[in-house]
Amino acid sequence: MGWTMPIMVRRLVKTLLSTLALSMLMPPVGAAQSGTATKDTLSPELFVRVSDERFRAVMHIGPGATPGSMLVLTTHDAQEFDPAGKRVRMSRFPNELSMPFTARFSSNGPQRIIGLKSGFFSSWVDVLDDSANRLAKLKGSQYATLEVADVLGDAAKEVLVEYNDGVAVLNETGRRIAFIRSPRYLYHFRTIQLPDSPKRAIAMWMWIDAKRGVDVAVFKADSARVAAWHEDHAERRVNVISLGGAEGEGLWSAVNGRFIERTITGAVRRTFDMPGMMRFRHMHGGGLGGGRKVLVGSMGTVGSLVCVFDAAGVLIGQSTLPVLTHAFYVPDPNGQVFFVGNGDKVLRYDVSSVPGSAALP
Repeated sequence: MGWTMPIMVRRLVKTLLSTLALSMLMPPVGAAQSGTATKDTLSPELFVRVSDERFRAVMHIGPGATPGSMLVLTTHDAQEFDPAGKRVRMSRFPNELSMPFTARFSSNGPQRIIGLKSGFFSSWVDVLDDSANRLAKLKGSQYATLEVADVLGDAAKEVLVEYNDGVAVLNETGRRIAFIRSPRYLYHFRTIQLPDSPKRAIAMWMWIDAKRGVDVAVFKADSARVAAWHEDHAERRVNVISLGGAEGEGLWSAVNGRFIERTITGAVRRTFDMPGMMRFRHMHGGGLGGGRKVLVGSMGTVGSLVCVFDAAGVLIGQSTLPVLTHAFYVPDPNGQVFFVGNGDKVLRYDVSSVPGSAALP
């Protein structure tokens, strides 16, 4: 089992080993967190359930076509709901997609649905219109991470596709424009805004193992290195998140009871304490009104933890969820409502009544 293994087998083994390691590391989600209340202080309500006859997992939540409506993408379809949670349309994808999301290739261009069709014998990137009609099939890699971002600075966004040895940059029609090689075996990437530039950089996570952490390197599209560093204790999938305010985007991870934000050069910008928490494989987050902040961490196959912090960074509410969370949506960053996808449910959180140590304006 080494570098001579076929790519698809290596990726399958990698996923299974990582999931096994996580399940051994994480405590049961329903267990009391050390130093925190034993009873959840956040009580979400069910907004919609996306499954009818067959199970559908929520992969993406975002604004719909009309004011107040919501677009929900599952692995199988696009569903739109009105403000009251009534389904107004459902469009089935031509193929099952891994982690579909919405994007525009230009600021005034039409919205597209992007997702990966991952299979043992054939994988590709699907580009669909809002009605889930296929517009293009681009070259993809099995189990790859995808992102649509402007890394060239030409005002048009590109499709970025993860490979074992780097990230391919494709235009909207699938033509490869660039390939940024990783220093070693690549497990995950995300893009982050370059300071004083219209371009975004590519942050690569190269996981070693659960005990030795990850190497992180940040590159421009011309392969120029922006920064590189090592993290002793980190998971192999983290995220680029903005919590609002002047700080902008940061590189987020979570381990040993803390959510950790780093700058594009790897410097620790701030941390949020969550006693008893270990490490998260997936993270989401955003800002709310009054300086409140939401961070959502998912523990592989074990479950998810929703945390709300006040303007001073003090934990004021939490909620445990039974399965992995892929989708997070804040419809109004000046409000107190956000949505979380968990399994086939979209949950609505309203934290306006949650007390906090920092008073809301």
